Amino acid sequence: MSSRGVLGAVFFFALLIAAPAHADVLPAGALRGAVLVQGADTRPGANETRFGGGLLVDLWQPLGPFRLGGAAGIAAIRSDDDDANDVVLPLAASVALTSQDRDTRIAATGVLRVGGWAGATNSGLAGGAFLAGGLQLDVRLDAGLHAIVGADVWALFRGGARRLYWVPTIGLSWNTEARLAAVP
Repeated sequence: MSSRGVLGAVFFFALLIAAPAHADVLPAGALRGAVLVQGADTRPGANETRFGGGLLVDLWQPLGPFRLGGAAGIAAIRSDDDDANDVVLPLAASVALTSQDRDTRIAATGVLRVGGWAGATNSGLAGGAFLAGGLQLDVRLDAGLHAIVGADVWALFRGGARRLYWVPTIGLSWNTEARLAAVP
Protein backbone atom coordinates (compact mmCIF):
# COMPACT_ATOMS: atom_id res chain seq x y z
CA MET A 1 0.00 0.00 0.00
CA SER A 2 1.38 3.45 -0.92
CA SER A 3 2.02 6.09 1.72
CA ARG A 4 -1.00 8.02 0.39
CA GLY A 5 -3.13 4.92 0.87
CA VAL A 6 -1.86 4.49 4.42
CA LEU A 7 -2.56 8.15 5.26
CA GLY A 8 -6.00 7.91 3.65
CA ALA A 9 -6.82 4.85 5.73
CA VAL A 10 -5.68 6.63 8.92
CA PHE A 11 -7.86 9.69 8.16
CA PHE A 12 -10.85 7.44 7.33
CA PHE A 13 -10.36 5.56 10.62
CA ALA A 14 -10.13 8.84 12.54
CA LEU A 15 -13.38 10.04 10.95
CA LEU A 16 -15.11 6.81 11.97
CA ILE A 17 -14.01 7.36 15.54
CA ALA A 18 -15.02 11.03 15.55
CA ALA A 19 -18.38 10.53 13.78
CA PRO A 20 -20.35 9.37 16.86
CA ALA A 21 -18.93 12.20 19.00
CA HIS A 22 -21.38 13.39 21.64
CA ALA A 23 -21.20 15.66 24.66
CA ASP A 24 -20.98 12.58 26.90
CA VAL A 25 -17.71 11.42 25.32
CA LEU A 26 -15.04 11.63 28.02
CA PRO A 27 -11.63 11.29 26.37
CA ALA A 28 -8.40 9.92 27.72
CA GLY A 29 -4.94 10.56 26.39
CA ALA A 30 -1.23 10.85 26.89
CA LEU A 31 1.37 13.48 26.06
CA ARG A 32 4.96 12.25 25.89
CA GLY A 33 8.38 13.75 25.38
CA ALA A 34 10.65 11.30 23.59
CA VAL A 35 14.31 10.65 22.85
CA LEU A 36 14.88 8.71 19.62
CA VAL A 37 17.90 6.44 19.32
CA GLN A 38 18.42 4.77 15.97
CA GLY A 39 18.49 1.00 16.18
CA ALA A 40 19.00 0.03 12.53
CA ASP A 41 19.07 1.65 9.11
CA THR A 42 18.94 -0.33 5.89
CA ARG A 43 20.65 2.37 3.79
CA PRO A 44 24.00 1.13 2.41
CA GLY A 45 26.89 2.34 4.55
CA ALA A 46 24.65 3.80 7.26
CA ASN A 47 26.29 2.69 10.48
CA GLU A 48 26.32 5.79 12.72
CA THR A 49 24.17 6.03 15.82
CA ARG A 50 21.59 8.79 15.33
CA PHE A 51 19.75 10.66 18.07
CA GLY A 52 16.69 12.87 18.08
CA GLY A 53 13.86 14.18 20.16
CA GLY A 54 10.16 14.68 19.80
CA LEU A 55 6.65 14.93 21.18
CA LEU A 56 3.80 12.48 20.73
CA VAL A 57 0.16 12.78 21.80
CA ASP A 58 -2.40 9.96 21.90
CA LEU A 59 -6.11 10.83 22.18
CA TRP A 60 -8.40 7.92 23.03
CA GLN A 61 -11.96 6.98 23.78
CA PRO A 62 -11.88 4.62 26.78
CA LEU A 63 -13.79 1.36 26.29
CA GLY A 64 -13.27 -0.51 29.56
CA PRO A 65 -9.57 -1.41 29.74
CA PHE A 66 -9.14 -0.59 26.02
CA ARG A 67 -8.37 2.81 24.51
CA LEU A 68 -9.17 3.49 20.85
CA GLY A 69 -8.17 6.66 19.02
CA GLY A 70 -5.35 8.35 17.20
CA ALA A 71 -1.83 9.65 17.67
CA ALA A 72 0.11 12.56 16.20
CA GLY A 73 3.58 13.85 16.82
CA ILE A 74 6.72 15.52 15.63
CA ALA A 75 10.33 14.35 15.88
CA ALA A 76 13.67 15.68 14.67
CA ILE A 77 16.52 13.23 14.12
CA ARG A 78 20.00 14.58 13.56
CA SER A 79 22.98 13.03 11.88
CA ASP A 80 26.60 13.85 11.12
CA ASP A 81 25.65 13.05 7.51
CA ASP A 82 23.80 16.16 6.26
CA ASP A 83 21.76 13.98 3.89
CA ALA A 84 20.33 11.99 6.79
CA ASN A 85 18.83 14.74 9.01
CA ASP A 86 15.07 14.23 9.23
CA VAL A 87 11.97 15.91 10.64
CA VAL A 88 9.04 13.49 10.76
CA LEU A 89 5.36 14.00 11.57
CA PRO A 90 3.71 10.66 12.41
CA LEU A 91 -0.07 10.34 12.25
CA ALA A 92 -1.57 7.01 13.26
CA ALA A 93 -4.48 5.05 14.61
CA SER A 94 -3.74 4.17 18.25
CA VAL A 95 -4.96 1.28 20.40
CA ALA A 96 -4.03 0.77 24.04
CA LEU A 97 -4.72 -1.79 26.74
CA THR A 98 -4.33 -0.58 30.31
CA SER A 99 -4.61 -1.93 33.83
CA GLN A 100 -5.68 1.53 35.08
CA ASP A 101 -8.88 1.96 37.01
CA ARG A 102 -10.07 4.62 39.44
CA ASP A 103 -8.24 3.14 42.44
CA THR A 104 -4.99 2.02 40.78
CA ARG A 105 -1.81 3.68 42.09
CA ILE A 106 0.56 2.06 39.57
CA ALA A 107 -0.59 0.62 36.26
CA ALA A 108 0.86 -0.71 33.02
CA THR A 109 -0.30 0.27 29.54
CA GLY A 110 0.60 -1.23 26.18
CA VAL A 111 0.13 0.90 23.05
CA LEU A 112 0.14 0.03 19.33
CA ARG A 113 0.13 2.69 16.59
CA VAL A 114 -0.25 2.10 12.84
CA GLY A 115 -0.32 4.87 10.24
CA GLY A 116 1.91 7.04 8.15
CA TRP A 117 4.50 9.77 8.43
CA ALA A 118 5.35 12.80 6.38
CA GLY A 119 8.28 15.10 6.80
CA ALA A 120 11.33 16.81 5.48
CA THR A 121 14.73 15.40 4.74
CA ASN A 122 17.71 17.14 3.20
CA SER A 123 16.70 15.55 -0.10
CA GLY A 124 13.17 17.04 0.06
CA LEU A 125 9.71 16.14 1.29
CA ALA A 126 9.11 12.49 2.05
CA GLY A 127 6.64 10.12 3.61
CA GLY A 128 5.91 6.50 4.28
CA ALA A 129 4.40 4.01 6.69
CA PHE A 130 4.71 4.34 10.48
CA LEU A 131 4.46 1.51 13.01
CA ALA A 132 5.09 1.89 16.74
CA GLY A 133 4.50 -0.14 19.84
CA GLY A 134 5.46 0.27 23.45
CA LEU A 135 4.86 -0.22 27.13
CA GLN A 136 4.53 2.41 29.81
CA LEU A 137 4.32 2.51 33.58
CA ASP A 138 1.60 4.86 34.88
CA VAL A 139 2.01 6.31 38.39
CA ARG A 140 -1.07 8.03 39.80
CA LEU A 141 -0.66 11.69 40.71
CA ASP A 142 -4.35 12.50 41.19
CA ALA A 143 -7.70 11.02 40.15
CA GLY A 144 -7.44 10.48 36.41
CA LEU A 145 -3.93 11.98 36.12
CA HIS A 146 -0.80 9.83 35.86
CA ALA A 147 2.92 10.42 35.33
CA ILE A 148 4.19 7.98 32.71
CA VAL A 149 7.57 6.48 31.91
CA GLY A 150 7.84 4.15 29.00
CA ALA A 151 9.69 2.79 26.00
CA ASP A 152 8.51 2.47 22.41
CA VAL A 153 9.94 1.08 19.22
CA TRP A 154 9.24 3.21 16.12
CA ALA A 155 9.61 1.89 12.58
CA LEU A 156 9.64 4.38 9.70
CA PHE A 157 9.28 2.86 6.23
CA ARG A 158 10.08 4.66 2.98
CA GLY A 159 10.47 2.83 -0.31
CA GLY A 160 12.54 -0.26 0.40
CA ALA A 161 14.27 1.21 3.45
CA ARG A 162 13.29 1.12 7.08
CA ARG A 163 14.59 2.96 10.09
CA LEU A 164 14.09 1.56 13.58
CA TYR A 165 14.29 3.68 16.70
CA TRP A 166 14.29 2.82 20.38
CA VAL A 167 12.25 5.60 22.03
CA PRO A 168 12.33 6.14 25.81
CA THR A 169 9.46 8.45 26.85
CA ILE A 170 8.24 10.46 29.81
CA GLY A 171 5.00 12.39 30.14
CA LEU A 172 1.48 12.61 31.51
CA SER A 173 -1.67 10.60 30.86
CA TRP A 174 -5.21 11.54 31.76
CA ASN A 175 -8.66 10.01 31.92
CA THR A 176 -11.49 12.56 31.98
CA GLU A 177 -14.08 10.04 33.23
CA ALA A 178 -11.98 9.10 36.27
CA ARG A 179 -11.28 12.76 36.96
CA LEU A 180 -14.98 13.69 36.90
CA ALA A 181 -15.93 10.67 39.02
CA ALA A 182 -13.60 11.91 41.77
CA VAL A 183 -15.41 15.28 42.01
CA PRO A 184 -17.93 15.16 44.88
